Amino acid sequence: MGFDARALCGERTGVGTYAANLIESLLEVDPEISVVLVSAEAVPPERWLENQRVRNVTMGRGRRNNLLWSNVSLRRAIAAEGVDVFHGPGYTRPFGLGIPSVVTLHDISYAAAPQWYPYRSDFLRQAWYRRSAVGADAILTDSEFSRREIIRVYGVPADKVHTAYLGVDHRRFFPRAEREAIRELLERYGLPKDFVLFVGDVHPRRNLARVIEAAQKVNVPFVVIGRVVEAPAAPAHPDVRYLGYVPEADLPLFYNAARALVYVSFYEGFGFPIVEAMACGCPAIVSRGTVCEETAGDAGLKVDAASVQSIAETIAAVIHNPDVARRLTEAGLKRAAEFDWRKTAEKTLKVYRHVK
Repeated sequence: MGFDARALCGERTGVGTYAANLIESLLEVDPEISVVLVSAEAVPPERWLENQRVRNVTMGRGRRNNLLWSNVSLRRAIAAEGVDVFHGPGYTRPFGLGIPSVVTLHDISYAAAPQWYPYRSDFLRQAWYRRSAVGADAILTDSEFSRREIIRVYGVPADKVHTAYLGVDHRRFFPRAEREAIRELLERYGLPKDFVLFVGDVHPRRNLARVIEAAQKVNVPFVVIGRVVEAPAAPAHPDVRYLGYVPEADLPLFYNAARALVYVSFYEGFGFPIVEAMACGCPAIVSRGTVCEETAGDAGLKVDAASVQSIAETIAAVIHNPDVARRLTEAGLKRAAEFDWRKTAEKTLKVYRHVK
């Protein structure tokens, strides 16, 4: 099979994490599968790259024009390698491939909630995403919520869209008994002992302005990890720290150190950090009535995302009530155990076989 591997390069985002873990698990679950990775640059080292069933084809740098690279360089490599199925793990596929293709749509916020994307150039991205979805033989997505949204907004047949919940790498994300590593982390980043956390791109739909206000109401520092796409409309405050990207090895330690993950987004496709946090024993505070509630299940505290007071009261409940925090930790560990990359790979393989 052929795989668009650009998300594996550069700073690791959610799509890159998905792609890396999926490929590794596909190789474990199916001893017959072989994978051709096509990227614009060499894929950084991974454990599974040494597998003889993996081949990395580099087709020049394509970051300046993704549309052109996908429909010229990527398409040319797919034809030359003679792959039988193509998988685009991050929303897009080349036009007119001539072989069965699968595309993963992690969400369709661009099309379903355009109020969050008022940028003039985004109509091209939306058009490409839509055409990729309509033209693919099958669509994979991360949640039942996203499956319903794809069917509703894009009008594709229901039997074309398949839900494959994401997993979590339990070898990396787990409760840490050794506190020295966490103390060292706090010292290195200059962080206080008590703080609440957000992980992900900073964007208006992520609702961080209200979280900042809520955290200030209860005098709790707020730490933000991720790329700032658009800064929240909130005044600068010394108790709000934007760390940008952090090394992958540090991320599980942040979840272990935080008193809670506050993920009260208005629109998501899955909410990857919710599962990572729960796997580390970090209580999760999530937005009611969104996919975040589906992901957290009964293990997360649900709040009204539009209410600063609701968010503030819930943060305070976790910070000041050890019984509440303990219950959320126990429930979160149990819930996180249900998310496994092998399950994701098994469902994905069924879709590959279905489109062949």
